[in-house]
Amino acid sequence: MGDNIDRLRALLGEGAREAPASQEEPHANSPQDSTAIDPVDYASTDPEDDEKILSISRVLGGEMDPKIISVPESEPELPAYDLETGELAPAGHNFVPLKALEKYHHTYVEGANRYKVNRNYFDKQKFYTHEWDFFYIYPPPELSPNASVLVPLAQVEHFIWIINRHLKTHLGIPIMERDPGFIIDCPDDGTPRPRYIGRSNDYETAVLTKKAIPSKGYRPPNEPASSTKPSDESLEAFKERMEEMLEMDKKKKQALKSKKQAVRFAKQQGWNRVTKRVQRYLGLRGRQTEVDEWGIKVSAPTAGDGLAKIEADLAKLNIKTQIDVTKPVPFKQESSVVFICVDVEAYEKNHRLITEIGIATLDTADIANVVPEDRGTNWFSAIRARHFRVKEFGHLNNTEYLQGCADMFRFGTSEWIKIADAPKSVADCFKAPFSNPLSPSPIDPFEKRKIVLVGHDLPADIAFLRQLGYDPGNLSNLLECTDTTHMYRAFRQEPNNSGLGKVLADLDIAGWDLHNAGNDAVYTLQAMVAIAVKSLVEKQGFREREKEVIEKKIKEAMEAAAEVVRENKEGWSSGGEDSDGGVPGPPLGEENTQQQQYGSPGANRKENSARGGASYGAARGMKSSWRRRGGSNPAPVRKPEREDRDVF
Repeated sequence: MGDNIDRLRALLGEGAREAPASQEEPHANSPQDSTAIDPVDYASTDPEDDEKILSISRVLGGEMDPKIISVPESEPELPAYDLETGELAPAGHNFVPLKALEKYHHTYVEGANRYKVNRNYFDKQKFYTHEWDFFYIYPPPELSPNASVLVPLAQVEHFIWIINRHLKTHLGIPIMERDPGFIIDCPDDGTPRPRYIGRSNDYETAVLTKKAIPSKGYRPPNEPASSTKPSDESLEAFKERMEEMLEMDKKKKQALKSKKQAVRFAKQQGWNRVTKRVQRYLGLRGRQTEVDEWGIKVSAPTAGDGLAKIEADLAKLNIKTQIDVTKPVPFKQESSVVFICVDVEAYEKNHRLITEIGIATLDTADIANVVPEDRGTNWFSAIRARHFRVKEFGHLNNTEYLQGCADMFRFGTSEWIKIADAPKSVADCFKAPFSNPLSPSPIDPFEKRKIVLVGHDLPADIAFLRQLGYDPGNLSNLLECTDTTHMYRAFRQEPNNSGLGKVLADLDIAGWDLHNAGNDAVYTLQAMVAIAVKSLVEKQGFREREKEVIEKKIKEAMEAAAEVVRENKEGWSSGGEDSDGGVPGPPLGEENTQQQQYGSPGANRKENSARGGASYGAARGMKSSWRRRGGSNPAPVRKPEREDRDVF
C-alpha cells in the first residue's frame, strides 16, 4: 500500500516521502515524548545520494580533512559547565549560534535524510528535549543591540553523533570556509566571551532560559577584572566574527526566501501545464515538441534590427491552428481519457462521519465530434453523475459552518448505500461504463481506459476515499490528478485558492445547491472544461490584438521607408525622359579662370573699401598723442584717454 500512496503523491505533485524511522533503544539524551521515535528501521543511507552536508563535512570513517570539524565515531565527551548566570565561558571553547542549529536539518541535510532527521529530532520541539547549556554574547552595538544565544560546539557534536547512531546517517559539522558564522571561536585575547544563561532539557524551560538573558553590563559579584587588554587586531577579529554570525542568519533567511520563491514559481508553472494537458485530452491543443511561452508551435526567424525585429515579433504570434469554438476540435484527443471527478461531504462536527459521495464522469469519446461552443457548454450534457448517501449518517446535515443540501441532487436520483458497501460503489464508477450504466460508452467496454482524477481541493477528497476504504492510488490506469483550484489560480493568476462558488460565478456557470456532493462533482467538471476552453480562447484573442498592433507598426515602417526612397529618387531626377537637357552652361575651366583673375565683385568691393578707409584716415591726419613740456629736456607724456568715450 505504501507504494500506491507514494505513486499517488507523485501524481499530485507532492513527491514520495520517506518511511518512518526505527525505534532503537533511546540514548539518554534522545528526545522523549509520546511520538518520539517511529517503529520502522531505517536502512543505512548512501552518503553520496542524499546528503549535501558531505560536500562540506567529513564522512565517518573517511580520511581526516584538516579543514573540517568532524563528528567522532565514538561518543564525544561532554564538558561539564558548573556556572552561574552571567559567568564567563571557559577560554578556548567554541560555540554555535542557536538559530543556525535550529535550522540545521533544513540547511545542511538533503534528500531522504531531511525527513527522517526532522521527524525524529526537530519536529514538534523535539530539538529542545536534548540537554543544552545556553550562553549569550552581545555583538558590538553598531552591529546589533540584542544578545545572541549560543550553545557549546561539543554539545552540538554530541547531538549529531546521536542522530548518526540512531538513523545510520553520516552528518557532520560545516567547515569554517563555507559557513564561517556557524562556529564561533572564543580565544583568551581580552575580547568579549560568551556568558552563561542556564541549562534546559525541555521546550518550556528552554523558552524561559532564553528570556533570562542579563543586561549587557551585568557582571557576577565576584568576577575578577580582566588582566588581558585586547589589541586592535583582536577587536577587529571579534567584530568580524560577530558580523559573520549575524550575516549568516540574514543569508539563511534570504536563501529560504529564494527557495520558497523558486518552489512557488515551479508550482505556478506546473499548474499552467496541467491546463494545457487537459486541453490536449479534450482535443483543444496538439502535442508538440517546440512550443513558445503560450504552448503553441511557432517558427520565429532570427530577430535583427528595425523591420526585421518587428517581423520576428509578428512571427511569434502566428498560430498554427486557430481554435473556433463553433466547430469540432481540430486536434486528436490525446490518450482517449475518462475524467472522473470525486467530491465527498462529511459531517461538520465530526469529519470521520462521511454523509455523501458524489462522482461525475466525462468520457472524451462522447464529445469527440461535438462542437464545444463558448466555455465548452455543449460538452456539459455529456457529464454523467452519481450521488451516494450513507444510510448510517443520513440524519446528519450541515447547517452551522455551511449549508448542506444532501436531498437536492440536480443531475439524477440519489442512491442510499451502507457504509460497508461504499468502497465497492465507488470502485464501480471507475470501471466501464463508469458513472452511468444506462449510457454505455462508444469505446469497447473491455478496453482499459486512461483515467484522469479530478477534484476541487482534491487531496481532501482522496483522504476521505481512503477513510472509506477505497484508495485511487491502486488504479494502474490512473494517468494523473487534476485539481481545479490550481487550474483556476493559473487561469486568473490568483494568489490563493478560490471556492467552487466563486469559480463558477467567474466562469458564468450557474451553480445551484452547492455542498451537495453530486452537484459539486458535476460543477467541478464543468469548471475544468470551461477553464480549458476559455483560457485558450482568451489568449488567442490577446494574440490577435497583439498581431494587429505589430502589423500596424510594420505598415507604418514600410510607408516611411517608401517615402525615403521616393525623396532620394527625386533628388536625382533631371526632369524625366521627355526633357532635352536645356541650354549648355559655360565651360568649367573658363568660369574658374575668370574668378581667379578678377575675383568676385563682392570681394573687390570689400578690399577697396578697406584701402579707402585707410587713405581717408591718413588724409585727415591724426592728432599726436604726445605733448611737449616746458624745460630743457621735456619728457613725452601720453595724453590720457577720455573716460566717457564710446566703446564699439
